[in-house]
Amino acid sequence: MKLRRFLTAPVIVSSMLVLAAFAFGASRDFGMFLLALLVLPFLFVLSLGVIAATTRWGEKTPDVGLAAILTLISPLVAYSAASIWDRVQFVGWAITHPEQVHQAGRADAILLGWDSWGMAGSENDSYLVSARTDRLTSLPEADRWREKLKQECPVAAAQWMWPHLYLVTTYNCPFDGVALPD
Repeated sequence: MKLRRFLTAPVIVSSMLVLAAFAFGASRDFGMFLLALLVLPFLFVLSLGVIAATTRWGEKTPDVGLAAILTLISPLVAYSAASIWDRVQFVGWAITHPEQVHQAGRADAILLGWDSWGMAGSENDSYLVSARTDRLTSLPEADRWREKLKQECPVAAAQWMWPHLYLVTTYNCPFDGVALPD
């Protein structure tokens, strides 16, 4: 019965906004980016309008405050979704590949192509890699790791995922001999 009190128009619209913000923020597809430029501002204004209308002409209940909070955090959700999504994907991968997670750090290696995004002439490729030193978050250390593996592409970014496991991103230069997902 109490749950029904929170299933009102302001909460439903602001929840749709937060879910859309996460979905569009996690996607690296350019078409989704263009669609997000239309959908997210529309949902944001719609959410504010429903909150304002409910406050003006409806009952003042706790659901309006929840809807306002959800609406206000939606830009933060959109901004942080890509990093969160990489971690969610990594957890799924780690659960299904426990042996590779256990052996991480025994050798410097590129384990697999993780993701690829961008347009012609401006592509980014990311790889799940293992590093014995467990210090790839600094770019000089990541470049030393890359040189050990005899890869020519400079590392643009590195993100720690688990001890000795990192997501390494290159810009306009895929690593040699590593297949990327379609």
